[in-house]
Amino acid sequence: HKDTLLYCHCNSTSVALDPRQSFRDVLLEYLVDMQSKTPSKPLKFQYGQLLKDGPLLAAATKTVATTTNPTANARRLFVNTFRALRCDGIIYLEQEESDTYLLITRYGVLEPYLSRILDKGLSTLERSMWRLNPPPYLARVPGNRLRFVMKNLISKEKD
Repeated sequence: HKDTLLYCHCNSTSVALDPRQSFRDVLLEYLVDMQSKTPSKPLKFQYGQLLKDGPLLAAATKTVATTTNPTANARRLFVNTFRALRCDGIIYLEQEESDTYLLITRYGVLEPYLSRILDKGLSTLERSMWRLNPPPYLARVPGNRLRFVMKNLISKEKD
């Protein structure tokens, strides 16, 4: 998921219940796999659905199996992992009422947004408006991730 999300352990928020980030990796692989089934649009998903997913729940339970209360800690691991992923700009809580999240991927979210800023068909004012008024889902995406995607888009334009 490193290329799709531009995210790795070295720049992630730690979760005490998952020091090796094994559950985070399983969760991210699951989400990237879901995204690959609908590559033409950004992935939106509900937290509650993932919490009920057997393989994800098993991975969470396995990660906290040696703790004093694995059942409660598995749920806590979900909550803490989601919090860390939100903090890291990998997922965004799009609708609180329905608990709907957006997976912020390179190709499905970041490139389409940044492509608008580079769109020569738009006026300078329109491109500036896109740049100065980014959508709320970009608020926690690190600037270096956005710059990397922008740099790659500019390189593609030159080719």
